[in-house]
Amino acid sequence: MIISLTLNPSLDYVLQVNSLALEETQRAENAFLYASGKGINVSRMLTRFGVQTSAWGFVGGLNGDRFSRILEEEGINTSFIPCQAETRLNVIITELKTYDQLRVSAKGPEISDKEIIKLYERINNLPEELEFVTFGGSIPKNVPKNIYKELIEIIKSKGIRCILDTSNEALTQGIQAKPFLIKPNLHELNEILEGEIISTIEEIKIAASKIVSEGVKNVAISLAKEGAIFVNESKIIHAFAPKVEVKSKVGAGDSMVAGLIYGLHRNLPEEDIIKYGIAFGTAAVLTIGTELAYKEDIEQILPEIEIKSVENNNYI
Repeated sequence: MIISLTLNPSLDYVLQVNSLALEETQRAENAFLYASGKGINVSRMLTRFGVQTSAWGFVGGLNGDRFSRILEEEGINTSFIPCQAETRLNVIITELKTYDQLRVSAKGPEISDKEIIKLYERINNLPEELEFVTFGGSIPKNVPKNIYKELIEIIKSKGIRCILDTSNEALTQGIQAKPFLIKPNLHELNEILEGEIISTIEEIKIAASKIVSEGVKNVAISLAKEGAIFVNESKIIHAFAPKVEVKSKVGAGDSMVAGLIYGLHRNLPEEDIIKYGIAFGTAAVLTIGTELAYKEDIEQILPEIEIKSVENNNYI
């Protein structure tokens, strides 16, 4: 069993228009409503590959009801904590001619102290046979910035591996708990370094190795056109995805996390773990809006991924 925890999930309202123009009335060609959020997307992808997962988090109001119903229709197992405030609604407008997007992300609900206590009670009574807990996304109002750090420490004490995919202060504090895996992009990697700016592949390898030496077991850095770099205490792997037509980048990073977890779940070698991460993430950009990758696209992309280099980690 793999649990995904998304503290600030969202309903994503995706509108497709022929031409995106300000101050003009536009008619949407299509409209879709998705249940979204970093951890939610991880559960959605793992379910498509037959991995047992459960999506956790806070949901509330009419949006929360619709959110839960959408996941139920997708066959996603959930165990949400009800909150009094309304689950946020994000709007994504896609221009069909260019696939350019306008994204408006809402702030999200304010979570009460009682609701936070309920989350801690759940975490202290996790189900047996739990393999991973993955934490994803932003932190809603009234929730302490160090909540991921505290939750990871509790879960690690039970012998369960934790994965963290977030940004800003939630990331810099969360890695202090030494999760099993993190997946920053280059901007987030620079956030971790707190002021030190890096950009070259060599600098990235050194920085990721430093994070590993401080206790994080695995670091996977997504680098867009430069592929991805996977670092642990023994290996550094640099891999590239094939070039594809990008229709939407929404959910690509979340899908990459799901691919990494899938490889770890199957106890694959590091080279195959990063391949699955890249394949899941690359396939996600082939779909419009918040729609995630299709299994057949992932299977087609996998053999096209190039392992550029595999080297012993001599930086630690």
